[in-house]
Amino acid sequence: MLFRTLSRTALGGLALLLLLVFGNAASSGASPAPFVLKIGASGNYGVMPYAQAHGTFAKGLASLGVTVQWVPIAGAYSTTLAALQSGAINLEDAPMSGSVATINNNLPVKVFAMTHKAYTYPSSGIIVPKSSSIKSVKDLVGQSVVVNPAAKGEYVLLLALQEAGIPFSKVKRVYVQPR
Repeated sequence: MLFRTLSRTALGGLALLLLLVFGNAASSGASPAPFVLKIGASGNYGVMPYAQAHGTFAKGLASLGVTVQWVPIAGAYSTTLAALQSGAINLEDAPMSGSVATINNNLPVKVFAMTHKAYTYPSSGIIVPKSSSIKSVKDLVGQSVVVNPAAKGEYVLLLALQEAGIPFSKVKRVYVQPR
């Protein structure tokens, strides 16, 4: 239920923003110029896949002369960032950690909306083998944890450590890129 409510809220906010942007261009009285909005399609869970599956943007923007094109994006946030920078896509639902990294490194893209951690956090976790002696976040002290750098895996780990009051330096992060 929380996901459905947040999805509708996020979709509504994003759709309103897109309508304002493209609606302003069309409000001059002239017919809106045709435009293809290329949206990165990088997953199967969340606001953007929901919008893609239900045609939310295509239906809402058609009257403004906007055609929505979903562009497959595979891999980590670095792939998404490259697609944004090259113009292969105009818009993407980026992970919190990737957005923060983008802002911190002054990269040439704009982050225009952020959702509350409740949107992503309940669907994430730290996984250990069933036979592991690790039963809580506090058991990670002195351990090595594999994460994808500057992405959701690292964000979830750092958030869990922060909430448990554990200094980040007490857990070694081993970086790997998803395939």
